[in-house]
Amino acid sequence: MRKFLSMLLIAATLFTMVSAGIAQSSATGDPADSYVPITAPYEDSAIQMWFEHSNVKVHQEDTVSTGKDTYSIYMAKNEIQGAQVVLYSPEETKANLKAELTTFTAMDGSGNEIESELYFEFYIETESLNVLDVLGVDRAEDSIIRDGAIPDPIAPADGVNYRKGEGGRFTLTAGKTQAFITRLKTTTETAPGWYSGTFNLLNSDNQIVKTATVYAYVWDFEIPEKLSYETSIYIDATQYTEDMYKEWYDYLLENRLLGMNVPGELNSSNPYISNPRVAVFRIADKSSYLGGLSTAQIKAVHDDLSQMENWDEIKEKAYFYLTDEPTSQEQADALAAANPEKPRHTTVTDVINRYITASNAWDPENTYYTVPFHENHPYPYYTYSNDLALKDGVYLTADDGSGRFDGAKDATQGMFDADAVTLWCPKMNAFTPPEYLTDYVGTNEAATKVRNLNGIVSGFNILNTSACYFDWDSIFGTFAERFKAYQTEKAAEGKNIKLWWYASGNNSHYTYCNHLIENTGLQTELMFWQSMQVGSTGYLYYGSNQWDNEAKTVTNGSSNKFDGSLGGSWKVNEMTRGAQNEYNIYGNGVLFYGTDAVGTARLRGQKYVGSIRVENMRDGVEDYEMLNLYRQYFGEEKMQEMISKVSKDIVCYLSLPGFDRSSWDSELTSEDIFAKVRIELGNAIEKQVSEGPVDTNLYGDVNGDGKINTVDLRCLKAAIAAVDGVSINETLADINKDDEVNTQDLLELQKILAK
Repeated sequence: MRKFLSMLLIAATLFTMVSAGIAQSSATGDPADSYVPITAPYEDSAIQMWFEHSNVKVHQEDTVSTGKDTYSIYMAKNEIQGAQVVLYSPEETKANLKAELTTFTAMDGSGNEIESELYFEFYIETESLNVLDVLGVDRAEDSIIRDGAIPDPIAPADGVNYRKGEGGRFTLTAGKTQAFITRLKTTTETAPGWYSGTFNLLNSDNQIVKTATVYAYVWDFEIPEKLSYETSIYIDATQYTEDMYKEWYDYLLENRLLGMNVPGELNSSNPYISNPRVAVFRIADKSSYLGGLSTAQIKAVHDDLSQMENWDEIKEKAYFYLTDEPTSQEQADALAAANPEKPRHTTVTDVINRYITASNAWDPENTYYTVPFHENHPYPYYTYSNDLALKDGVYLTADDGSGRFDGAKDATQGMFDADAVTLWCPKMNAFTPPEYLTDYVGTNEAATKVRNLNGIVSGFNILNTSACYFDWDSIFGTFAERFKAYQTEKAAEGKNIKLWWYASGNNSHYTYCNHLIENTGLQTELMFWQSMQVGSTGYLYYGSNQWDNEAKTVTNGSSNKFDGSLGGSWKVNEMTRGAQNEYNIYGNGVLFYGTDAVGTARLRGQKYVGSIRVENMRDGVEDYEMLNLYRQYFGEEKMQEMISKVSKDIVCYLSLPGFDRSSWDSELTSEDIFAKVRIELGNAIEKQVSEGPVDTNLYGDVNGDGKINTVDLRCLKAAIAAVDGVSINETLADINKDDEVNTQDLLELQKILAK
């Protein structure tokens, strides 16, 4: 029996004590509340200026001021946050303007600073959107989805040569808004408290015609460099140089998003593999989307990486992705017959076979294998018919005596039974609460504007999107219920089963949060709150630079002319959808804009151009980390209560008609409410940090990462065996609270995992 000393703080971020000046750095007394607008030295009254939240997409047609004369940005240490500045000239076109943002300095006179940047927003023209495709919306004017010129590409305001001559000059077109987004970046060493900076608008003579003070409050806790949230975003490397690929990977990495494949060779000398910000990476080559490796190649990678000193950490990052959206055998056959020139779709049988291949060549303990799973079809195949599925026009929910339900199984159960997937990745609609699916059973689900994973019934025309869907939930329970039971069962066996989720197209309906160009920024940021809400610890997406995929070119034509601001052109992936090609979606498979295969720049002078959507996604990931910190202090129940203030579930949240916002002032926008809840979240964490560690209800979180899983089991076994180099959180490892860490705690942890 080994006696442990006082608590070793693994999660140092959580338990950092606030400096003696905490009272001075309190988030109370927001200076924006008493702000008086400033008249510029050469004030131009023809130009209007206001501020807006960073998650509001200000269309060029949005010309009504928010009334916000300034803005206060709230952020943690080691975080990027921002706000928007909107300019509008109702009647006069203003040429040769320039916008500037100063460094932010501490308001306590200490001289501390925050790095600041200003980005110019470009616009994508959208049309023929399915604006009514939102749950509870019957009129276009009530929808959160809107046609128009929507901001997406962004580039440094002072680094783009919009016109020949001085960089950073632009034209403000009469009758159209022009927005800028600020980016403030703190480090782990940034001092907490209030900061301020200045936004200036200059005319052609460099005279300041508009000016405003902008504020930032830095909480006294940090976003950890080693994230608990895992992302996997494909960057197509097949037509580009390694240097270009690395540029794009690093752009996502700076914004806490991870490319599926690390730059460079997949070997132990690659610095990305040990980078703490790189939470996961794929075991594959970059030559194709699935990046399949042979058994020998997988084994060679394993034999190399397993020699690394931090192998235990590295193998938790590594994962396989060898099958994409498996279909039923019936669908695979029908699709192959209809499109013989295309690669054949994979099935659950392929999932099982490829898992065996990967696991035989890799460390058998917790090999992570993911399958993006879009449809819960029948399995085994060719055993289900409309006679089985329907009786008097209604799906059967139990054996009717014919015996046809004996051994009835769906794809989910098939993969559970085979233990073939250790990193589950369903579409978001897998978590649609059953009460929203009242018209689902036996009918085309489209009219409900929601759906779930349940697959098309065999025997119908499976190429027809109006086909009937089978109600597997009534037999087995919802996917969420079944997955939780499976995860718990495997945890008791010492096997860690992860859960991610993913978006595809418009997720069948705009009801679901997503990051298309036409989605609201709030929808994009809320994706990650909802990910925490349903228990998903990661997000996968099929493309970031799929510029030529079902796209049309956007140029400086009359449809979206912006007075020379756009240099060159880029693809925006306008995809036509619907049975009768009745609507478009924009930006699918594109998260930023870069040079094409022959090196043509999308924007003059820029190798790649970022996007508003990446800004919103990064904010969502950092919010997830804040929620995780909050959970470690206050527990799961309190954390879920915090999320419920902005999201009841994945189809009932802020902005949607069904969400109850009666406790809020009716004058507040959805984004106003969200900002207030986020401030409440950060303030609560900061206050708790100042008071020191508390009972977090996470006894069993041996490695202090905010999660209790089989990784903790392995750490505890190693610590009890006195293995060198093993670090644990000694307080949380003392599960039975007897001031000793021993085999009794190991038994208690096994009980926790079994539950």
